[in-house]
Amino acid sequence: MVDENTEKKSAPARGNRVAGKKVFITGAGQGLGATFAKMLAAEGASVTLSDVTAEAAEAQAGKINRKYPGAAHAVALDVTQEAQWKDALRDAETKMGGISVLINNAGIGTWGNIETETSEGWKKVHDINLNGVFMGTQAAMPYLKMSQPASIITISSIASMLADANSPALDEL
Repeated sequence: MVDENTEKKSAPARGNRVAGKKVFITGAGQGLGATFAKMLAAEGASVTLSDVTAEAAEAQAGKINRKYPGAAHAVALDVTQEAQWKDALRDAETKMGGISVLINNAGIGTWGNIETETSEGWKKVHDINLNGVFMGTQAAMPYLKMSQPASIITISSIASMLADANSPALDEL
């Protein structure tokens, strides 16, 4: 007879809704990206969390691996740097044995109106939110083609669909 109070707790059971999927997620050091990684790992996927802040991605991957050992990996990635995309995807492919899903989640916004927005802020929003998605999707295509069926998921903000005098860089996307 096992006493309920002394019974050793086992790791939570993993679901299988996305078992076998190998998912690369940008902006996964916090927020939605980290949540996507946790939920996908809980449902059986292998996940690579990427973030411009490597420590944040590593911390989130560590949390996932404590629950689901070996399910998560972390890589540093500035989505505005084409060479970093190539290195990060190659690393993820090696660690997961392929890439079958790309989640373009990294994104930023600036706050200010057309008179106060800076050229640097404008360019940074577009570099991350637009150019980063292009470069990442283009760099991921060879891996996705080898891992059929594959998916590309691009996350956007409702802010890019609503005109707001205080976010001109997002209004334009």
